[in-house]
Amino acid sequence: MGDAKSGPSIWTWIVPLLAGTAVYFLFAEKLEVPPSRVVWSEELLEVAPAVMLMLLFQVFVLFPLNILFARRQLDRPLFFLAVSTLIWVAVSIVILHGTDTLKQGDLWVDASVIVPGIVVAAVYMLMIVYRLPRS
Repeated sequence: MGDAKSGPSIWTWIVPLLAGTAVYFLFAEKLEVPPSRVVWSEELLEVAPAVMLMLLFQVFVLFPLNILFARRQLDRPLFFLAVSTLIWVAVSIVILHGTDTLKQGDLWVDASVIVPGIVVAAVYMLMIVYRLPRS
């Protein structure tokens, strides 16, 4: 699945982050109260915490998990996706519980936290599996 001696390319860091951010932005737009005149800087501030959280997920979960799988010579991308998704869902539930968002019972809010991380994990896994050899 990956090589333990060389890290992922810059595209493996950027593309999953952009995919997760796009999904989060779609959820954020759906959750927004009636549309108002919003300048782009406010939209950027709305997405910034999600980008940071997804980047931390890549750095502290996906990258070390990829190294672990490479060292153990586990070439099972679906297992990698399952493990990383379970970790993200567990972290998401802790975040939602810590902010009392779970008590609201709004599935859109819950999905806006859970789904972007799953997208990041899936795209990261695809980038690792189908990466081009470095020249």
